[in-house]
Amino acid sequence: MVWTKEEKLAYQRKWYQDNRERRLIQMREYRESHKEEAAARKKKFRLEHKKEMAARDKKYRLGHKEEKAAYDKKYQQTHKEEAKISTKKWCLKNKEKKAAYDKEYRKKHKKEKLACEKKYRQGHKEEAVAYNKKYYQSHRDEALIKAKKYRDTHKEEMAAYRDGHREEAMAYNKKYNREHREERAGWHREHYLKNKEKMDAAKKKWCLNNKEKLKDREKRYARLHRKERTISSTKYHHNHPEVHRRASRKRRLKKRQLNQSYTPEQWKDKIDATNGICPQCGERYEDVYPFCVTVDHVPSISIAPVGFCYRINDIFPVCGRCNTNNGVHSGDSTSLENFGVVK
Repeated sequence: MVWTKEEKLAYQRKWYQDNRERRLIQMREYRESHKEEAAARKKKFRLEHKKEMAARDKKYRLGHKEEKAAYDKKYQQTHKEEAKISTKKWCLKNKEKKAAYDKEYRKKHKKEKLACEKKYRQGHKEEAVAYNKKYYQSHRDEALIKAKKYRDTHKEEMAAYRDGHREEAMAYNKKYNREHREERAGWHREHYLKNKEKMDAAKKKWCLNNKEKLKDREKRYARLHRKERTISSTKYHHNHPEVHRRASRKRRLKKRQLNQSYTPEQWKDKIDATNGICPQCGERYEDVYPFCVTVDHVPSISIAPVGFCYRINDIFPVCGRCNTNNGVHSGDSTSLENFGVVK
């Protein structure tokens, strides 16, 4: 009896359906006993038919996109740990290959990737901030080296970006500084204390090398913040009258080409010796306008010879009223009697 091709196929199909379980058991047993041979044969076949298989897989993926995505999602959910371990293992084994693939993928899908990342950050803002903070703390040195390397290799790009987004950056920085004022102040204080000498030296060097630039910046700032500076200056002078008067004295001395050789500590000791009472009238400094101690120069600044240098014994602490009433001192014995000094 000679069977036709169709009859033969029908018989085989029927036999397979009747003996399905038995056949599956046989196949499983065979695979287990010939595992290495099957793997080697499979590997060999893949190498020989690499392009064909890649094309077939690509064609299948394109035709069954949704099915494959659903299957992959389901598989990842049910085999989460296994998939994680397998992916990690593959990445460690194929570092260069993965880096090249990622680079090429980012290049091709730049806009999509940026949009996806932006969308994710907006939906997971707190998580992203927490993760970035944690990562930075545990990889601080690496992050700093990486950032420095990037800045050195992308100087022109960064400068161009800053110029194009200057207003946005200023607005963002202003907002951030306002919201994190105390935090930033604490960080700057801590950083300055740790690197005080280095920062002072760098600042001094920069100021010496950029005198004109510094002058222009100060002028521009003064012009833009005139009202703020006036209010701040008035407030400071009110709270620190002695500082303001000391600056005024220095200006007057410089104008008349005079000098002084005493220190603030010596002057403070001389004030402390009076116990807060004017040696001329016996009134407390706080009770007489301008309600603080004033300096009386002997000889007075208006008549002192050019080049004269005031020492600690040439100045005396008195109240504002006595200083005004004393008028101009010549420096003779008569003018010193008011302070209990005999020349």
